[in-house]
Amino acid sequence: MGDQVMLVFDQLKKNDPQLRLLTAGVLLGFCVLLAGLWWVQIVSAQDYQQHLETQAFRTVRIPAVRGKILDRNGITIAENAPIYSVSLYLDDLRDKFKDEYSRLRPMQTVTNRAPFWKFWDHARSVRTTRVPLKKDQIDALTWEARYNVASNIVAKIGSELRSPVSLDYKDFVRHYETARALPYPILSNIDPDVVARFEEQSTSPNGVDLEVQSARYYPLQTTAAHLLGHLQADKSSAEGEESYYDYRLPDYRGIVGIEYGFDSALRGHAGGKSILVNNQGYRQSESVWEPVEPGSNVVLTLDLHIQQGA
Repeated sequence: MGDQVMLVFDQLKKNDPQLRLLTAGVLLGFCVLLAGLWWVQIVSAQDYQQHLETQAFRTVRIPAVRGKILDRNGITIAENAPIYSVSLYLDDLRDKFKDEYSRLRPMQTVTNRAPFWKFWDHARSVRTTRVPLKKDQIDALTWEARYNVASNIVAKIGSELRSPVSLDYKDFVRHYETARALPYPILSNIDPDVVARFEEQSTSPNGVDLEVQSARYYPLQTTAAHLLGHLQADKSSAEGEESYYDYRLPDYRGIVGIEYGFDSALRGHAGGKSILVNNQGYRQSESVWEPVEPGSNVVLTLDLHIQQGA
């Protein structure tokens, strides 16, 4: 950088107007570049530091779709079926929480007399102000506002979908405090008729969406159940996966039978995503840093027709 600056000054000493003009332009560019670096690294450094301190990443484990189990002729014995849920995204309700808090905040009317030096003025001014609250009162009012907004939305959705549902206060508080960036299910495992009614609603409240998850399904019900085994909810990581996540979406592992013996192949490889949240725990953005690898299918030597006959 120093040699380049000296070269610029050497060019300015030459008696060539065009060269001097070009050199002056280059020098001006250097000055603008240095001013920009100074602004970013010195003036704005504190703003960037505060921005980093008020944001954080939360990692989420995304389970893979479990592989199918087939008989020797390719007939499906175990597969996956979609499970639909209506969920509430609390981070989309921030403005409504604030509006409800302002509505609930108690107000008081204050009458002010004229200052003592204006003894001839008997007029009084009347104004409305907010009632001063203590911290515990503010916290209680804040939770009441949040619950009112969420409860009203849940009641409206339940009425529109003809599936009455109420919002449990303790469960709502637990989800808000521990998993605010993730969807909060309000109607789980809904049937196709309810899904259709939800999709027909063009005026669904903000913050409400349809979530789809995969669940194990045995189309032949109890056929070869002693051989297939069953699944159990699991919160652990498989071998070769990341062991720590802030949140884990529902996942399952085999307990006995084929589901257990071939669990590593059927389970696939879970993926992961990062959610950027602000200092209040609300989601800002998200990105997938490890894609999901679906599980492999397992083909048995079992003949389904013979099994059914037996």
